[in-house]
Amino acid sequence: MDRQTIASYEKNAEKFCLQYHTQAPTELYDTVKGFFHSHGETADIGCGSGRDVCWMSHAGFRATGYDASTKMLEYARAVYPENTFVTDALPNLASLASNHYSNILCSAVFIIFGRTITRCVFKGVSPKRL
Repeated sequence: MDRQTIASYEKNAEKFCLQYHTQAPTELYDTVKGFFHSHGETADIGCGSGRDVCWMSHAGFRATGYDASTKMLEYARAVYPENTFVTDALPNLASLASNHYSNILCSAVFIIFGRTITRCVFKGVSPKRL
């Protein structure tokens, strides 16, 4: 992720987090329930406020959130202390374990990265799940 985008998230983290918590992404959650492997290890790349990691954990997925913004993750850890959050950034995602996840959520990161993240994201998906 480029420095300018990270700086924007760092500067406006509280505003973004509060905004995300006012939205109810029911269509996204319906899609997750319909396509993700039940109870599977799940990575939320670009997890931001942690809202979706929390929801997935309560829905039975073993979810871990990844984000480049330390300020966003500070918020996520404070609001959802029972969940796991990792500071890491696209396009490398060095801490993403290869072949570990059954499900990977990238609900907003494609807006920023588009196709450039596809190879990186798929390294984390277990071949049994493709």
